[in-house]
Amino acid sequence: MPVLSAEGVWDRRAASAGCGLQEPHDGMVAIMPRPVIDRTGQIHGRLTILSTSRADGVTRVRCRCQCGTDVTVAVGEIVSGHVQSCGCLRRDLMRQRQTTHGEAANGRESPEYRAWRGMINRCERPDVAHKRIYQDRGIGVCDRWRHSFEAFLYAVGRKPSPEHTLDRFPRNDGNYEPGNVRWATRSQQARNRRERPRKPNGDYAPGVL
Repeated sequence: MPVLSAEGVWDRRAASAGCGLQEPHDGMVAIMPRPVIDRTGQIHGRLTILSTSRADGVTRVRCRCQCGTDVTVAVGEIVSGHVQSCGCLRRDLMRQRQTTHGEAANGRESPEYRAWRGMINRCERPDVAHKRIYQDRGIGVCDRWRHSFEAFLYAVGRKPSPEHTLDRFPRNDGNYEPGNVRWATRSQQARNRRERPRKPNGDYAPGVL
């Protein structure tokens, strides 16, 4: 039997695209969208769902966090566990890590902690320069290091000297992950850099690679 679109509305563009829909007529049945499940009162992590709504084909829930902040997120994000708070959980975990490992006590960060934090910032900053150097090349930080300074420190050890910084080696285009990171001097890193792209006139294009 011929049907209408999911919204119950005849779509001429779909018909012209060869979707097999026929012009509406008496007896045509509309396929309606799935009903919205009321999740009011459900608790996910630190979030309690206050209301559920659907717009533009997306079901969203308005939640109140334990800290008192209200947020609205897609229901899939909260049901999957990807979102568990308004953002305060991440801050609290970071504060707890700093307190536990003592590498950022009293606002004073150890060289290794600064290197760890800088590594993550370089890979996640949205500005154009860092996006070209890291994100566009698919370079990131492995999940274990991303969420644990202790795991990072255990793998790379202490900084040998103030002149040493983190270096992706042996794969310069690889991720920050076990087996591909070392402490290196500037001269060592210079030998490990990929060749800069050249301009049409043969000169090297600017930029830190």
